[in-house]
Amino acid sequence: MRFPRNHKIFKGQLDPASYVGVFFILLVILLFHSDLVNKTGVEINLPVGTGLVAGTNETLVVALVDNGDIYFDNQKLGSLFLDDSGTVNKALVSDLKVRIQKEAQDLEGQWNMDIQADKSQPIEALIELREVARELGAGRVFLQMKPSDFPGMVQPRSQ
Repeated sequence: MRFPRNHKIFKGQLDPASYVGVFFILLVILLFHSDLVNKTGVEINLPVGTGLVAGTNETLVVALVDNGDIYFDNQKLGSLFLDDSGTVNKALVSDLKVRIQKEAQDLEGQWNMDIQADKSQPIEALIELREVARELGAGRVFLQMKPSDFPGMVQPRSQ
């Protein structure tokens, strides 16, 4: 049995204006999508480094921002220094130890610590955080850095 057909195959030209319009709208969205997202967190000006190494174990991250505030587990703990003389806030350090110890118990096996320190922070702050990690049994302590803009310009190490 044959059914009657009234439909004909389209043989005209396609209008590209609609496709170009959709393309440009998508282009604008893709170009500006990062500006449409609310950025959370604090900005850390990391030092530049080369020959960066990544750890293979579970990692706990401690952030030290430019005004001396310490962040752990996405929470601000307070200022590492009591005053401008560089006196370390021992109460904050003991609170940090308790929090790290609690998180380290949940991790299985060896764990590492990443320190995200603003490059304006004094070396004493980094040493204090490294000592906390060593006391609590961290396998390795890493100072996070952003990669160099020109990694090919690095001279090889002499042996």
